[in-house]
Amino acid sequence: MKLFSFFAGFQAISAQTSDCTLESFDVLKNDTTTDYVNCDGGILKVSIPECLLENSGLDKTKVLLGDKNSTAPDTRCNGAVENVNGTDTGNFIFDNCAHVAPTLLPDPENANKTELVFQTSLFTDERADKVIGDISRKYGLDLDLKCIVKTEQTLSLGDKAILTKENYHRVVLEDKVGNFEVSVGVYDEEGSVSFDAPVDATHVFVIPKEVFLQFEIENAGTDYELLVKQCTATSFDKTHMIIDNYCPIMDNGVVEDDTVAFLTPSPPSKTRLKFASFKFTDQEDEIPIDIECTVVICGSSSDCTLNTACGSTSIRRRRFAQTEMEVTESHIVQARINVF
Repeated sequence: MKLFSFFAGFQAISAQTSDCTLESFDVLKNDTTTDYVNCDGGILKVSIPECLLENSGLDKTKVLLGDKNSTAPDTRCNGAVENVNGTDTGNFIFDNCAHVAPTLLPDPENANKTELVFQTSLFTDERADKVIGDISRKYGLDLDLKCIVKTEQTLSLGDKAILTKENYHRVVLEDKVGNFEVSVGVYDEEGSVSFDAPVDATHVFVIPKEVFLQFEIENAGTDYELLVKQCTATSFDKTHMIIDNYCPIMDNGVVEDDTVAFLTPSPPSKTRLKFASFKFTDQEDEIPIDIECTVVICGSSSDCTLNTACGSTSIRRRRFAQTEMEVTESHIVQARINVF
């Protein structure tokens, strides 16, 4: 989820007529799109039509993004003309400015959750907001902006839950995306060597052959890492429309199934674990098993080594620290395992 708010104080140097997509900076106050400000994946991008800058009498080379109250060069960034495949898009962009970093803050809608907040300004050093009596001498650009990324997501195997039949199972994987695009893949022992080819729908696991899962953030760089916080296995009785079996695999970072082990080391933005395949004792063959996991995404500077401790054969029931960054938006990953 992305929220934007703009507060612009601007006096045009010259009034011009144009077919520009934006008539003025004031239009941005009520803009609810992500066309001009976007922070998907924890990366801030600000895009302003060049025609708006020209029609407003502004020199685009003097428009800056960053701390408007500081003149230090390491507190602001210059923009650039956006070029896609050799073609000028007509936009002036500020993309992934190193001097504009997000802040981790409590979610005002839920005190137990957090969110990433980019709060900065688009401005010119030469600006004034002077009104003396009936005389106004306002000029320049002074635009404050905020972009918020919710950071908690819930993953579920969904309507293609794991099907089990005595001794074997197969997997079908499908990803759904949120603000952080997180996916989970299912692998057999051979595939776990490189984790580059998940099993297909015809693959068979034999109990107690191990099932390998890889959770991965698809749309973020190496600055973000991923932890597994909670996983639950259930089966659903479609005849009576009820959940007839329930089994916690991990609860708030505590491993409940002794066959669960985390694989180390995991690549950046990925977490890998394994567990022994199973079925519920009172199930008929091919009754689906749904596994729903909640994952936590945090920055590389946070405590992201907790699953490493959980993966040790001698230290399994270890709780998460209280400083992890939680992920908020939910997103469904579907998988199905058949046992023959």
